[in-house]
Parts: sequence; structure tokens; C-alpha cells
Amino acid sequence: TDSLSQTLAQSDFTIEMWIKIRSNASDPVFIGNKNWASGSNTGFVWCRYATNTIRFNFRANTRTRKDYNMTLDYGKWNHIAITVKRNGSITGYVNGRPNGTPVNIAADSGYTLHAALPVRLGADGNAAYPINGDMDEVRIWNTVRTEGEIRSSMCHTLSGSESGLLAYYRMDEPGGT
Repeated sequence: TDSLSQTLAQSDFTIEMWIKIRSNASDPVFIGNKNWASGSNTGFVWCRYATNTIRFNFRANTRTRKDYNMTLDYGKWNHIAITVKRNGSITGYVNGRPNGTPVNIAADSGYTLHAALPVRLGADGNAAYPINGDMDEVRIWNTVRTEGEIRSSMCHTLSGSESGLLAYYRMDEPGGT
């Protein structure tokens, strides 16, 4: 298992990225640390759910599955962000604005999200359900970023040394893995 999955297991966090979805295939994942064969498995995934809808699926160990749906236009690039406040709620943003209805997860705060699988980009923790689309500027933070913080940095490249930044994937490589 990887340290990023363990770090996010019981902490607050924010994930943000630019995406463009090219397929209406069912449930492809753009980031996750769980076995997506069932949404009831421990961990999280963020996936394409339905036409112009993405879903953040969250399930702490032994707890009830929580889903957060967001709407966006698949035909263009969108900046998406999800904040997870373990003793509060899950909140999503599309293009710097709140999108969807916050989901209360306070009762799950003492339970782990670690599924003994790594956090993967472009698939679930088992490297299954690959996304058919493009991603850019993937950022994972160990803080709950505010709407203002998300909006002020979403169109800028980071230095990589920002406070609270756990992982930063610029996606600038021209090819390869």
C-alpha cells in the first residue's frame, strides 16, 4: 500500500484537477484508492457517473456508502475540486464554484478510508475502470481548501512547495507513463 492512501485515510483533504471526459462508458475512474467493483467497498473514487455528471464515492470502513454528484459539460475542459472534512462534510466545486449538495460525513470521522490499495490516477485502486478522457494539474492537499483558494489557484501552475500540498501531477510530459 502507498503512503498517500494511508495519509488520506483519516485526515481532511482536497483533490482538484482539470478534466475532459471523452466517453459515456459506465463508471470510469479518474482517481481512487478502492476496489470499484462495488461502491460499498472501503475507500474513495471519483468517476464519471452519467451524462454530464461525475460522482465522488466515499465509504469509511464498516460505515455507509456516501455519494456526491456534480454536474458539468463533458464537451469542454472543467476544473473540478472535492473537499473532504472528516468531522463535517464533502463539498464539490466545478470551475471554482460550489456544485452539488454537501454530504455530511461527521459520523464517519473515526473510521479509515484506507483500503489497502494505492491512490491511482486514471483508474481505481486495482488499476481497473480506466478513465476515457484527459486530466491535467492534479493536486492533492491535506487541508480543506476554501472556494476562494480553489478559484485563485485553479488557472495557475504551482511551485510545488505550497503549504498542505501532498501530491502534484502537472501532466507536462509529452508521452510515456
